Amino acid sequence: KVWRLALFSNTKKLLAAATVIKMPLPQGKCYFYCPRGPVVGQSPQAVKIWQLVLDKLQDFVLLEKPIFLRIDPPVADFAGRFNLEQFGFGKLAWEIQPRTTLLVDLDKTVQQLLHQMKPKTRYNINLAQRKGVTVEQVGDFLKIKIFCELMEETTNRDEFSAHPYMYYFNLMDILGRQQSAELFVAWYQRRPLAAAIVSY
Repeated sequence: KVWRLALFSNTKKLLAAATVIKMPLPQGKCYFYCPRGPVVGQSPQAVKIWQLVLDKLQDFVLLEKPIFLRIDPPVADFAGRFNLEQFGFGKLAWEIQPRTTLLVDLDKTVQQLLHQMKPKTRYNINLAQRKGVTVEQVGDFLKIKIFCELMEETTNRDEFSAHPYMYYFNLMDILGRQQSAELFVAWYQRRPLAAAIVSY
């Protein structure tokens, strides 16, 4: 089950939003997971807004009886303003979402984006082009197996965990049919070198 929550002010201004997913556990148990959220706007009332969001979640807690709630808000949203420990949350040693992300301004030209990269990165991109590496959008979401095989190879090499195969399959199945996600694969001599899922 998935719920999407939104909190508005009296003037209809969006104050906070959250996606809450019911995650199964053994023996019929479950927990709630809020990926990349709750998202709370910049406000001097941020602590109060957080409390209102958590109070609203209690409605679903009473119905589904999860054993805990895991949240994953962007740290920058509350860093230096308040501590989530005051709501009873504690930092876990392992992550579900990427620990660091990078925002890329797509209004810039390719040359401008390349100029912002490190020289070694630009060199590797140009070298790949000279060697004949190509990148294509793969329309058949069933080829998500290519992505998962490369992901497994990467996680084994770099010693981190990834989601199971069905997570990516369902992501492409649902969002792909809505034209909200695409799969890109880099090829060299008909062999896949890298893959990326891009969601919109």
